[in-house]
Amino acid sequence: MSMTSETENAVEDFQAILELKGEKCHLKHSPHDPAENHQAVDFICQDIGREIMTDDGIMVEVLEATLRIPICKECAEALYGDDWVLLYCVGCNNSQWVCKRLSSRVYADGLHIKWVDMCPNCYNKI
Repeated sequence: MSMTSETENAVEDFQAILELKGEKCHLKHSPHDPAENHQAVDFICQDIGREIMTDDGIMVEVLEATLRIPICKECAEALYGDDWVLLYCVGCNNSQWVCKRLSSRVYADGLHIKWVDMCPNCYNKI
């Protein structure tokens, strides 16, 4: 008997939750309150991939990996609210919280995470 993809995903999610034991938050916190002080309680999950053109001229998405970022309770709450947006660089795993009302940029309502391929941290390493 084979498992359906839905069952396989549920098993993977359950295994990931078990792996959170002892894991710390991987998002940037205040220098006065480092992430090491925050026990991870959940993950941010993001599929990472690219689009390619088939021989038939059809664009298809190719999944390369699923990014799982352990996060603490405080970060999870900030993601569910509308006051903050998380800038996350998939190039170097750097993160930065931005308070929407204090930002010079306008972020769309409902935007909680802005994924970027390169950030100032990456750029300075080139």
